[in-house]
Amino acid sequence: MKRYFLFDSLIEADKTTPFTQATQTLFRMLELDVPSLKEVKSDVGFEMMMLDQEKFFIRNAFTLSKAAKENAHIVCPEQSSFSSLAITKEALQTNPELYEKVASALLDKSVTLNLDVEILSLERFLLEVCDSEKLKTMLKHPFTKFQAALFQSNAYCRARKFNRDEDLNTLLELIELKRVKHEHRFESDGYELFDANPQAAQKLCGKAMLDMFDNAADFIVVTDARSFVMCDAYQKESEKLLGREIGLFSLTLPELLVLALGETNAKAIGVDKHNVRVTLL
Repeated sequence: MKRYFLFDSLIEADKTTPFTQATQTLFRMLELDVPSLKEVKSDVGFEMMMLDQEKFFIRNAFTLSKAAKENAHIVCPEQSSFSSLAITKEALQTNPELYEKVASALLDKSVTLNLDVEILSLERFLLEVCDSEKLKTMLKHPFTKFQAALFQSNAYCRARKFNRDEDLNTLLELIELKRVKHEHRFESDGYELFDANPQAAQKLCGKAMLDMFDNAADFIVVTDARSFVMCDAYQKESEKLLGREIGLFSLTLPELLVLALGETNAKAIGVDKHNVRVTLL
């Protein structure tokens, strides 16, 4: 029987709590035993690879090796951590020189490099361990009266070969959520610019959110922790810079699912940690 651990050491953990809170609640509702993966390095995002490639690979290889030592696989609740770990595993498997360098660095930390671990997105994991029919029978509050803008950002495209588009589509169709068409689904959320130019980053994300608003989205569905940070934590700043009110709250995939399955406690869902008020409850 396969063992799984939840990777909940997300980037900007103080702003991305809703991803992990809702995922833990979802697993309880589905009676799935997926404990948190402890004593691992937090995700630093693809941006770190551009700044310090070696540090990026060593951090993620540490996490992969920890899970492999436990004979377990990793479930990622969002795209940034999933991409970081998947990119690292592939790079180490295909580059012997890099493998040796990272293995040596980990040995200095008394960790043996081990890549015998599977990395799953939340949606892939759910469809593997809970077939869609089971999830459908548990559905209590379908989203038939709402239409949302799916925002996956350009970060999704960087690791697209590791993703299965049909998995996310299957879950969104299962909860009967309609989606609006907009031009920014795979465009930048601005996060990669934030450290260098916060205002430019906030403007970029603000323009994307206004496009979603103008296409009649009731809310935004984000699949990446970085997009959630930009859309939720900095929406007010984006409004000021663009001179327009946006007023769109964001929901993560696990939040959507626990809402659809009948959870109404804001704290259990994670919406109590949002900056932009979620008006569904």
